[in-house]
Amino acid sequence: MSEDHVTFVERNRRTEQEEEEEENKKPRLTRWQRFYKSRITLLSIIAIIFAITVPVLVFYFVLTRPDRSVIPHTCAISSEFRIPCGDGNLTETECRNERFCCFDFTDEYCYHFLPSKYGYYPVDDASYYRNNRTHDVFMNNANPYLRLAVQYVNENKVKIILHYSNEDSTTIEENANYIVDRYEDTLGFDIYRKDPEILLLTTGLGPLMVSENYLEWSFYMGNTLFGLDELLFSGNETYSKVIYKNRIDHTTVPAFMGYTNGSYHGIAFDIAGPVEFLVLPSRLVSVRVLSSEQISFTFVTGPTPKDVQQQLYEFDLPPRWMLQPHICRNGTGDINSITEEYLSFIANNSDVEYATDCLHQNLHYLMYTMNDTEREVMDTTLDILRQNSKFIMTLYPQVPNENETEIYITAEELGLLYTSNDSQTTFVHSGVHLGKEVAFLDYAGDTGYIDTWFETMLNWLNLTQLDIDGFSLRDNWPDDEAFEMEWAEQLPYLNGTFMSHMSHTIAWNATSSLQQPHFRLHNNYANGQVEMLRRNFEELAFLTTSSYTTTTNGAYAQVQNMNTSWTNLRRVIKTSLTHSLFSNPFIFIPVCGSTSGYKPENQDILCSRWYISQYAVQHQDTSLKTKTFSVHVGT
Repeated sequence: MSEDHVTFVERNRRTEQEEEEEENKKPRLTRWQRFYKSRITLLSIIAIIFAITVPVLVFYFVLTRPDRSVIPHTCAISSEFRIPCGDGNLTETECRNERFCCFDFTDEYCYHFLPSKYGYYPVDDASYYRNNRTHDVFMNNANPYLRLAVQYVNENKVKIILHYSNEDSTTIEENANYIVDRYEDTLGFDIYRKDPEILLLTTGLGPLMVSENYLEWSFYMGNTLFGLDELLFSGNETYSKVIYKNRIDHTTVPAFMGYTNGSYHGIAFDIAGPVEFLVLPSRLVSVRVLSSEQISFTFVTGPTPKDVQQQLYEFDLPPRWMLQPHICRNGTGDINSITEEYLSFIANNSDVEYATDCLHQNLHYLMYTMNDTEREVMDTTLDILRQNSKFIMTLYPQVPNENETEIYITAEELGLLYTSNDSQTTFVHSGVHLGKEVAFLDYAGDTGYIDTWFETMLNWLNLTQLDIDGFSLRDNWPDDEAFEMEWAEQLPYLNGTFMSHMSHTIAWNATSSLQQPHFRLHNNYANGQVEMLRRNFEELAFLTTSSYTTTTNGAYAQVQNMNTSWTNLRRVIKTSLTHSLFSNPFIFIPVCGSTSGYKPENQDILCSRWYISQYAVQHQDTSLKTKTFSVHVGT
């Protein structure tokens, strides 16, 4: 049959036979060869390589000591580790071209590179560091240089300070149980446990920027983190906490505890200005301070929670009588009405066990205007009080100036009062406390002047004759009922949360006796008042303070403004446990039912649980030896 007469079917059959013969000439593939050449197998192998190499790279860059000079800036960062550039709410142009940050087009979110393009590089063998950006993320001029001080405290404790002074110290003793590894190319460091060598803290995952009224820094202690009255951070939410002591929150301790490889380690900050701690879902912490003053912290190695607590804060056990309730009344009235209230109380509550009584919280202010007859009534009442309990005097840091007493005049003459100014004059800064016009004393002023003023107050009010067993320092963040914070362009990162915390306290721009704006000193304001009392009453056992931080020594924290509610029950448990970890574990908390908002008809169960939560630990001096902590309940 000629090729011209071959049918389509026959031609197609011949083609298939030729292809089959050609295929048979090729070498046969085994089952394993066919497996290797499979596209599915190829994709699986790529996925396995990716799954292995990515964790290795993360370990290399985050958990070991890499050569940082070869690490490229990248935007390929897990969302859990993304530190917002400013508040994160920037346009693409503002973010990428002006702020040198990364932009997520899906979420329209601006965040820092890893490593961040904001930092300081070493000069003169790292004796100091210069900035690599002339502006911060708010387009304000960046401070040109910084220094880093690493100070050995003991074998388990190190203090680190970012500052501007000429002192630059790095002192680590050979017996230290930690290694502080400073980066060679930028201002930053890692802290390792020495034996075995395990990374405990790194500062290389975020920016470092400092301008006139803004400082931003970050640290990472692992993905298990405790602190800030939240106990254990959990979930995938970003947690923000502003610390600026006020009537909303005056006892939060700026401290954290991390957990790595079966052991614990801790960090406690000393930041006097307004600060926000931003805890990302990864537990990477961004620290933002509305001040350019130094930032310092203490790091301890643990390795148990009890070790962390004892390494961060040293305290003495209080006398046993302090573990009983403290009775104190509030409200308005003259000395006659508060005396009648007290006498009625002891007549109707003879079976109530308590150790201390203040008579009345307003006694301090009433003494400014007492006449001789009223003074005699007060003295007689206090004689009766001492037969039933110890006398605790309530003191406020404010100085009433309505009548310009000798107390006020002495403070003004010594230059200890906060001042304000307008375009032409400087004048004493005033506020309102308990309905009275008051001035504010700078307890961080000259120590000699402070003690002279305090002696004047003791003598003028005749406090030396009252046989005082202790002091309760209240409203000492300090409270100002009149001041409302408004927008201030000098504070670039000022947001609504900061504004609410900076209200109802002394104005942020009032000037101290040392010519410093108050906001840079605020969180440590009460420490000066505590130290003043400790200098003048060396044997003082009972001393509580409402404003409390990691640097408050010699006093017990006192929680105010804790109304009766289920929300506050949860808050008070967290506060108690947090103080047990990071500061003095004995803390004074209002007795449930003694504050406003209490409704006995439907809150009896609430108060029962409140009492149980506070008395779960037996009040015994041996409690610390059994790795538990006592929490005092007071009014």
